Amino acid sequence: MAPPIASHPRFKLGRVLMAGSGGGPEEAIDVFCALLEEAVERASRAVGNEGDGPPGDGLDAALAEYEYGNALFRAAVRREEDDGGENADSKKPAADPVEDGGKEAASERSPPSASSGDEDLALGLRAMESSLCPVMEYYHGGDGGKEDGGLRGWARDQIVRAMTSVGDGHSHGGRHGEAADWYVRARPYAEASWEARRGRLEGGAATLAVEDLRAQRRLVELDAVVCEAMLSCPRGEDIAVLDDDEEEEDSEGTTDKTASTQTRRLICMAGDRLDFAAGHYESARLGMEELIARYGRMKGGTGAVEGLDDEGKDIGYAVMLVVGAGNRLEEERSA
Repeated sequence: MAPPIASHPRFKLGRVLMAGSGGGPEEAIDVFCALLEEAVERASRAVGNEGDGPPGDGLDAALAEYEYGNALFRAAVRREEDDGGENADSKKPAADPVEDGGKEAASERSPPSASSGDEDLALGLRAMESSLCPVMEYYHGGDGGKEDGGLRGWARDQIVRAMTSVGDGHSHGGRHGEAADWYVRARPYAEASWEARRGRLEGGAATLAVEDLRAQRRLVELDAVVCEAMLSCPRGEDIAVLDDDEEEEDSEGTTDKTASTQTRRLICMAGDRLDFAAGHYESARLGMEELIARYGRMKGGTGAVEGLDDEGKDIGYAVMLVVGAGNRLEEERSA
């Protein structure tokens, strides 16, 4: 069960564009931006008229904001790929010393402005991070804590999607410690989704479905990308991230922005980096073996199963992630 906006024709169009049809992520940006504006306005009206408003309104806005941010991110990545891996304009100096006759010192020239791709990447990351707040609030506090009550199951899966996408954004920007942090934070939610489904399968309460394959695949993928992110961090250094401390108001009720501090949060000690990565790789490898066996049973069954072929393609991509992580781990061990 997903928020109502997921059934909107324009939302479905945006998802089709994101999948590569038509104009791709670039055209999906405008679609999701318009949906986000409408969802925010609708949620604001609901809060004004009914107190807190129904949860679906806030989750509509959260889902639209995530898709908007994800479209910005994917479109920026595609533009970089089309440009040969870099934005040419962002690499140019502000002034060519040959053209200005060398009269202006390099230190006096204005620095190059940020490219539109960099701005889109930053905006996309902020949107995806922001979209997590109402979803996390609903999952941890909504619906009386029931496992599958209301939208709670969807919220858990959406947390995994959003955190993984934010991690992908940091990884793309070369911030591998931050990427590892987001992937590690997403993992407990992915594990909870898979364990809930596996429990029903092993207890005989349900038959194997595409959703079960998807839940296990997401956990496998997370273990693989955690391994890759860890191995991409500098050798011999602790893996840590800086968290912004909450700003405090002074006696006059104003906030001193310059006095805000950051706290260093340790993810992994330098000496444990390889073992940490190896543990996640081993979990991914074992999970992939189980996943392929389950997929084979479904594929060999009688009759076609809707969505199974598409999931098979995603599993193929996950296999490449796991193999790549394993190769990277072997290289690191032999270095």
